[in-house]
Amino acid sequence: ITSLIVGVLSSEFPLLIFSTHVIYAVSCVPGKEVTLRDLRRAILSAAKQVTIEVPESFLIVQSYFSSLTLHPPLIPYNQAIQELRSRITGPDSQLSSILQVLDRLGLVSVFHQPRSETGGLVVVRPQWIARLLSTIVTTKYRLINNESGLVSSQALSQSAWTDRTEFPLEKHGDLIDALVQLDVLFPVGNDRFFVPCMLREDPPDLGFFIPREVTLHSRYKFQRLVSVQSTVVPVSVIPPLLIALSQHGQLRARWQQGCIARFDSQVWLQLSKDRANRIGLTVWGESSQSTAHWLRRMTEMIVMRLTEFYHLPYSIDIPCPNCLSSSPSLFSFDVLQNCVKDHQLEVRCSCQPDRPMRIDLLAPDLMFVDLQRQEDRFVFAFD
Repeated sequence: ITSLIVGVLSSEFPLLIFSTHVIYAVSCVPGKEVTLRDLRRAILSAAKQVTIEVPESFLIVQSYFSSLTLHPPLIPYNQAIQELRSRITGPDSQLSSILQVLDRLGLVSVFHQPRSETGGLVVVRPQWIARLLSTIVTTKYRLINNESGLVSSQALSQSAWTDRTEFPLEKHGDLIDALVQLDVLFPVGNDRFFVPCMLREDPPDLGFFIPREVTLHSRYKFQRLVSVQSTVVPVSVIPPLLIALSQHGQLRARWQQGCIARFDSQVWLQLSKDRANRIGLTVWGESSQSTAHWLRRMTEMIVMRLTEFYHLPYSIDIPCPNCLSSSPSLFSFDVLQNCVKDHQLEVRCSCQPDRPMRIDLLAPDLMFVDLQRQEDRFVFAFD
């Protein structure tokens, strides 16, 4: 089996895997623990052969943090910078760079928060973060409702962090900021936070939350599939979208990677990570303008999360509404956009080439349907 796997990987990644490489077959099956030990030894042996030249100031900063004996292992960011200034001559930007390197190496964890009086936190022993996370992600108590995923800062202070030795009261604000930077907590206002990892993992039975009248008889139904290329959709892409939707409509159901939302304009929306590398979006409505509005808005929000925060290449596809198979043909959004630029009003699906499809019924936002007043004529007249 190992040789088969190596063969497949070598054909898939010929530039990364060579015949001279040693492949370690690792197994967690009882009795195979020795495979993990051999891999660990190989990694440590390879690490010892790597040497990186660093400035002397780096060693001074590392020694400073190693010498600290704190319980809990937390020091305010500004205090650490101030004490290091007396040991190192140089601009604060140099100290910040060294702290970033130590953070990336896992020697300390830096949570800089310029708006805080303390400047944030430096966790001297990063393993302690697991202790902090265990107060949030736990089944010992029902601090967070798994339907709403909401928690208040008061609940954290009075229920989760009652051990004042481990979690000093004066550091609660910085701990919350650290959890926000870790994408565990997402602020929603009024001292409340959204904790998506505590929502149910799998989507509920959507039939209980979307009326059949909506899914079967809505006048308009638009779909989008946003795929990330060569990687998976990061887990932190969707939670901020859920928060934004909750501020404009009613979330009828929510789970870790998706939701069902309803808006006053009789528009229903389903957002979900339906594959590891894909986000699915479906919008139903009775008004072409309001339905197209939410289709455009959600598409822009998804794209912004993928590009502005993660700089990930992506593609958008639209399933053909006339295909009856479970795997319908897909129209590329970019292709449709070019068709509109060329003043084409229709496209054809490979499953029914004799039946043209109006572009405004596939991508109404490309035809600016949502930006027109009811009495205005369309940019392109179809009738």
